[in-house]
Amino acid sequence: MLFFGLKVAFIGIGTVFSALVFLIFVIYAISAVAKALESKVAYTNEKKPAAAVEPNPGILTAANQADSELIAVITAAIAVASQNSVNIRAITRVLGSATPSWSNAGRVEKMNLRQS
Repeated sequence: MLFFGLKVAFIGIGTVFSALVFLIFVIYAISAVAKALESKVAYTNEKKPAAAVEPNPGILTAANQADSELIAVITAAIAVASQNSVNIRAITRVLGSATPSWSNAGRVEKMNLRQS
């Protein structure tokens, strides 16, 4: 009876081990295919260089004026909060967000709870 139990244990451990080795090879294959597709996409995107167009700083549109007012407000708020111990050299707009939307929603909720 002891040998039967050991035989079943070795068969079970062997099956699990071989399945894990198979999964490792599948993951390596998928990553190789993904890298190949990624390099192919990067190669097709490099063919068309984007022309850099700088806006004329002498022309103020309504959007630029609103941005300059926003920059002034942000700079004033930082200066007051830091008691003029910080030099602000540049303010750049960050398009998009690297954090997930659920994280942003949690931050907004936390800020709303602090205000009430």
